[in-house]
Amino acid sequence: MLLRGSSIFEEKAIKLLAEYDYNFDLAKFHILNPTQMMIKDRRDYYLNTFAEDKALLNKIVTQSVIDLKGCKQHEIE
Repeated sequence: MLLRGSSIFEEKAIKLLAEYDYNFDLAKFHILNPTQMMIKDRRDYYLNTFAEDKALLNKIVTQSVIDLKGCKQHEIE
C-alpha cells in the first residue's frame, strides 16, 4: 500500500529492504505501521525491541496481515 501509486514502487521496495538489511519482517512492519516508524523515538523503541525478540516481530507482522485479510474479506462480503 505504502509503495504503490508510483511508477517506481519496485525501487522504493528495494530501498526499504536495504534500509532494514533485507529483513523482510521489519520491512513489512514499516509498511504496516509507517507512522510509528517515522517517529524517531518509536522507531528506536521498535528496532531495539525486535532486535531482542525476533519472534515478537514475526508474530506482530503475521497478525497484522491476518487482520488486513479479514478486513478485506469483510469488505467483499
